[in-house]
Amino acid sequence: MRVREMKIRPMALAAGVALSLILVNIAAAATVVTTFTGTVSVGLDRTGLFGAPGASLAGDAFKAVYTTDDTAPGAVSSSTTRFDSQITGGPGVSPVKASLEINGVTFFVSGGAGGETRRGGDTNPTSSVTLFAAGDDANTGLSNFVSSFTDHFSLSSDYHAALNHVVRSDDGTGDYFFTGDGTNTFAWAKFDVATVTVQSVGGAVPEPGPWALMVLGIGGLGAVLRRRSRNVERWSV
Repeated sequence: MRVREMKIRPMALAAGVALSLILVNIAAAATVVTTFTGTVSVGLDRTGLFGAPGASLAGDAFKAVYTTDDTAPGAVSSSTTRFDSQITGGPGVSPVKASLEINGVTFFVSGGAGGETRRGGDTNPTSSVTLFAAGDDANTGLSNFVSSFTDHFSLSSDYHAALNHVVRSDDGTGDYFFTGDGTNTFAWAKFDVATVTVQSVGGAVPEPGPWALMVLGIGGLGAVLRRRSRNVERWSV
């Protein structure tokens, strides 16, 4: 009986290893939500998008929420291991959409052109989180960033990695919002960021090829284990 078991165990082990390799190679596709909060340092609402027409936005609280979709058509992702990572869109396509809330009013940026999510950390001497979303044309844009040479707040360079950071006095922050019609600017603002959070809300999604291999691997492993069970019973009698 013992000799028979020793012949079968390597088969089960090989099947298990093959299945593990398949699972490791499943392509990760995720939706990443990055949120910046803070105050408007200077800005003007010419047409009343966020309140009264002509009102200053300086000192108002803001919340900018960016949604980055790894599976967006035309998106290009690249990374330097343990240094930085990014995903960008080409002309007319974007992996990044956004919304900006001021005075309880939310303005949506469609993400119709360009767009970028970038993260620096780990071995990168600069920790940074940078987002940019654009509208369907070049007349709307929203961008925020936090970076630091001294406060190593991003231990990961992966833009998917969770982060909850309260900005320190030695961090660099800012960027802008604008929208208009190409001739007139409807509203614009610059920001002082107080917090940034990153949350990945998607999981690993197998591509069709790995799915098929995984099913075959599971089936093969089950067959080996059933055969092992029958042989153990036969040799035990």
